[in-house]
Parts: sequence; structure tokens; C-alpha cells
Amino acid sequence: MTLQTHDFTRPLRLPLELKARSVPWLNRANAIFTESMGSLGLTLQAQSLDQNTSWSLETLDGWTGKPLGFRVSLAGSPTILALPNRLVQSLVIAMLGDSIPTEMTERDLSAVEISLSELTLKTYLSSLIEAWTDESPLTLQLCEREPNLRRSKIFRPREPLVVCRSAITIQGSEHLWSWLMCMETMQNLFGIASKVPAVTKSVIPPRQQMESLVRGMKLPLTVMLGQAQLTTSQLGDLKLGDVLVLHQRTTEPLKAFISGRAAFTGWPGQIAGKQAFQIESDLSK
Repeated sequence: MTLQTHDFTRPLRLPLELKARSVPWLNRANAIFTESMGSLGLTLQAQSLDQNTSWSLETLDGWTGKPLGFRVSLAGSPTILALPNRLVQSLVIAMLGDSIPTEMTERDLSAVEISLSELTLKTYLSSLIEAWTDESPLTLQLCEREPNLRRSKIFRPREPLVVCRSAITIQGSEHLWSWLMCMETMQNLFGIASKVPAVTKSVIPPRQQMESLVRGMKLPLTVMLGQAQLTTSQLGDLKLGDVLVLHQRTTEPLKAFISGRAAFTGWPGQIAGKQAFQIESDLSK
């Protein structure tokens, strides 16, 4: 028996077809961006790292400190380019021909730093357009600055995002930055239909809301390996390495309990190095 587990508290993984289309594109774009910045007199190395999925609220909350974010219109859909504060400072220092200090504190960015960052991002968007190989034209436009990245409202709180992470290495220091877009935007970009049915907005009656809350509650499920009865003196003599013989026979199924009540019988096993339990019968019926 082979089971593949999925954490249903997490959004669906990025489909392989999307990765197969997006990874080469982003790799080409970062190579072009590295060359373009070099022609402007700034030596750096840009590379694409990974593309993962995450809930929008969780992703935005992870941007602590004073990051710089710009809205980017991708084929008419809103996305965000997010840069750490230290990356912006490092870019500007390198542009001015100075050495980047080993220690750098986050601070409010100056108007000059923001303007130079805007120029850098426009160069990156041009690289994305140049790296695009599909027949349909790619439209990218740098829009307004996101005043507070953590409080951005362009994504719904429980909307699955695709987080495209890249790294920029300047003067030996690596800085990570991200391009955030909703899953639907990337699917539309590559013409790949969503495998998840659209959720229609509707007014949910109170009873259904209560049922939904109850179904979402987590209850402890315990599988009992067996029992044994020991005298007080036997308990006192127990030491490391002792073997306890349980009353449970190996030919008998184990019992699983939910909140202390017997719910299922089944058999023990192992999956991917972890203990497993295969249900044989339902005791609640």
C-alpha cells in the first residue's frame, strides 16, 4: 500500500506543466537582466531560484522590516515585485561605485533610492519581455509603489499565490527577492486551465456555517497498540531495555479512538518511514 500525503492546510502545489513553462522563461530573463545591468555599469549576478505556492496573507505577513514593493500589471492582472530593504540599499551603493558595508540596518528609503530601484525593476521587466518566446505578446507595466507590502489589498487573504523567488549577488553578497502573483494569473499567462473548480460567491446560511465550522474542528485520534497489567513492584522495577508483553495478539486488529471513544479497527503499517494505520472496520456504525 502506497499513499501520498498532502497537507490540506496548504494551497495546491504548482502544476508541473506551469513549472515546465515558467522556469526556462525566468532563467532566460535573469540572464538577460544580468547582462543589461552590466551594460549600465553595475556588475551583479541574477538567478531564478524556485516557484512555490502559498496563501497570500501568509506570504505578505512574511515580509517584515521595510521592504520595497511595486505593483506590476501582468497581462492586465495585478502582481507585486517585492525587494528587501537591504537589497535596495546595496543596489544603490553599488551603482554609485562604493563598497557595500558588511553590516547594514534597515531604514526608510530615500527618494533617490526608490527612483533607482524603479529603474532597476523596469530593466527587469524589459528582460522578462525579451525572454518571452510564446507567440502571444507579453504586456508588463510597472505601476505605483505599494505603500505597505504587508497590508496590500490586491490579493484576497486566502488566495493561492505563486511566489517566484530570485537571487541577486552584488559584491559577493546574495539578496533574495520575489515576484508575487495569484495562481490564476500564471495559468492565464501560459493558457493552462485551472484544475480546481471556481468557487462562486454566495450567502451561506447560519446552519451551513455552523456545520462547516464543526467539520473543520480537529479531534485527536489515538491508535492503541495494546495493554498490560503490572503490579506496583513490577512498575518500580522497570528499567531501560525491558520488554513489556501486551495482551494484544498480533493476529488481532488494533483499535483507534476519537476523543476517548472506540471508532475504528485496523492494522498497523509504515509509509515513508512513518507509522501508519489502515482502517478495516468502522465501530461507530
